[in-house]
Amino acid sequence: MIEFDFSELRAVFNDVQDDLEGLDNYIERGMEADLRDVVADNYKEVWRTRGTAINSNWNGHDLVQSGRLRNSLTRPSALVVRRIGNVLTFGTAVPYGKYVNARYRFEGLVPGTEEKIAELIEEYMDTKTKLNWN
Repeated sequence: MIEFDFSELRAVFNDVQDDLEGLDNYIERGMEADLRDVVADNYKEVWRTRGTAINSNWNGHDLVQSGRLRNSLTRPSALVVRRIGNVLTFGTAVPYGKYVNARYRFEGLVPGTEEKIAELIEEYMDTKTKLNWN
């Protein structure tokens, strides 16, 4: 007679379910704070390079008059975050921001930003999950 005990398999499935629920919670609630830092760093690079990091070119024009728009995008705590469905949007509350962006584009991902976002997920998977997801 051959017997097979499914209790270990059930335990693994329970751990998988717990890990997926935890990741979902992180994406829904915790990731926003981590993304604020990544997005602010992204904007810092755009402003530092006067747009060339996102294939824009401000031709030496300095957009900083009061610093209000730049600071609203490069300080994580100042970023305005909107969630619509599964999409997070990071931007500014400065009313003239959209008009400046239409003339001197400052919204876009600099090289390396997508990798930093992937690293956030990898770090979560490495440190906060029950199973080894490598």
